[in-house]
Amino acid sequence: MWEILADRPGEKTYQELTAVLGKFGFAFLLGAVLSTPWTWNLMMDDISYGVWGSRVPSVLTEFINQFRFNMDFGRFYPVKYFVNILKWTYLPRSPLIFHLINFALLSAIMALLAARLKSSWFWLISLAAVFKPLLEIVSFNPIAEGWVCLFAAWAWTARKNVFWAFSLALLTALSKEPGVLIFFAFSAYFLAVDGKKAWKSSVGFFVTGIALIIFIVHVKDSGIYLQGYSVLSIQGIRDFAYSLARMGLGTLPFLFVFSTGFRRIQLSRDLVASLVFWSVFGLGYLYLVSPRGTGPYLQPPAALSIVMICVLIFENGFMDVLPTRKQTVAFVLLFLLSFGIGFGRWIYYVRGINASSEAFYSLAENPVPNLILINGEEAVSQGQIVLNEFHSLSKVFELNDQGIEEAARFDGVVVLLELTRYFPAAPSDKTKKLERVVGGWDRIVDHGSYRLYFKNTRQS
Repeated sequence: MWEILADRPGEKTYQELTAVLGKFGFAFLLGAVLSTPWTWNLMMDDISYGVWGSRVPSVLTEFINQFRFNMDFGRFYPVKYFVNILKWTYLPRSPLIFHLINFALLSAIMALLAARLKSSWFWLISLAAVFKPLLEIVSFNPIAEGWVCLFAAWAWTARKNVFWAFSLALLTALSKEPGVLIFFAFSAYFLAVDGKKAWKSSVGFFVTGIALIIFIVHVKDSGIYLQGYSVLSIQGIRDFAYSLARMGLGTLPFLFVFSTGFRRIQLSRDLVASLVFWSVFGLGYLYLVSPRGTGPYLQPPAALSIVMICVLIFENGFMDVLPTRKQTVAFVLLFLLSFGIGFGRWIYYVRGINASSEAFYSLAENPVPNLILINGEEAVSQGQIVLNEFHSLSKVFELNDQGIEEAARFDGVVVLLELTRYFPAAPSDKTKKLERVVGGWDRIVDHGSYRLYFKNTRQS
């Protein structure tokens, strides 16, 4: 990579620059995946999937059971739970293997796109670190967003064939509910590319999208998962703006290049239609998930859309351009800055989450019974499964009034596991109340991604 800066900078086109930078980025990402001490994630459904996945008598029967359960719960994403059943039933029980497969999924998404673009596959992979939410496809095993991205990318590459575009759009919508927006994205695409000839396709996709939304709203109202969800909440709008601005930082290398010759861009019909497609899909997706918070694992489809918008414009007017020496250096440094920030944040995040999970496993393996309180409902439910699997005599509760009451009655070691990397910090009023109830802490250990508070309440 250093030849870009050391060997006659300003004598390589942007296409050559991005190819070299992409190999650099790919090497770092693959090295990080291989060197990260992965474990089963306490903050996701890894553990519960792992338990029942080993006891599935029939994949089809389990799929039907999961389908019914999720419908009753108010969710509809059959592709996700079918794939997860297959993964946890047939794959070796190794966290590293699962995350390598996640990396392969991200690679497949970019390979589909690279087949229809001028950009190299390595360059597209490296942009996953520049637009960090894309790396959450690698970080978390059970999430549906990777499959949304896969089928959305595949559908866009098949956009000239209406049958395949429709089929793949349907798989996108069945991967997670906000994926239904791809039908409206295609409707806008066909209008933009040739409204006179393709209006029937546009109407067909639009009507299908409306029908799916009506069905999804019915499912939502029948369950408890999304009760209180509103697309017009003030907090959701704020989170949308915040998430969009945060992802926008990754566009700095592109914005620099665009500023050097914006007039070079020739807006063909397919380019405009594709930009409309990714804008409708990506921005709409980000807006729909924002009421659920700013968790980056919700945002890979939006990040992929922003990548595609930038890459499409970049390829249209700049890939064959020979930048000057100063432009070369500026572009490379901006890319390294954006890549370094995104890559560093990702490593910090995933290593913290894995360390937090390992901390709970250590507590569960302790032969001395503990009462463990955690500031996260999901972690509590997964933690209880871990304790059951280890046949542990310890108990786990959420850090709330009920958990504090249990701590007050417990005769033994009370442990507060405060997870600070994934969940918000524990409410100060609850931690202070718990401290008063147990009579102060004997020991506090701060590991950065989590904090452990110990108190032996055993009566002598």
